[in-house]
Amino acid sequence: MQVYRNIKQMVQNIITEVSITSAYNVFSFVVTQSGTSEPIIEEINNTFPVTWTCSRFSTGIYKVQSSAVALPTVEGTWFIGGGRNFGGVEINVYYGGSDNFIIQTRLNGTLTDGLLTRTAFEVRDLKNS
Repeated sequence: MQVYRNIKQMVQNIITEVSITSAYNVFSFVVTQSGTSEPIIEEINNTFPVTWTCSRFSTGIYKVQSSAVALPTVEGTWFIGGGRNFGGVEINVYYGGSDNFIIQTRLNGTLTDGLLTRTAFEVRDLKNS
């Protein structure tokens, strides 16, 4: 009987974990950008039903674009990464709209290119948000 209870608890734990992790889509990636070149994305994980591309919008501003609506509301979207300030280097991520987000890089407060070197980010969006 105890074995049955242990197995039942393990199955319930797995179901709970699957429910939690499947409650949102995830896009994990690293990005590198140098000079005035286009940023290069290396995808780590993507459960969104879209593809992502990245372009240099202007000095220190990069737009990550999805192939379709992926981020329906700002309230249901989380960005992990950015917000850093090391030796005057600041990297921030902003919601840009239902199909994009913006990465900004600054050096001592000035928008600057070439500050992304295998910089990791993750975007999460609640499904049906």
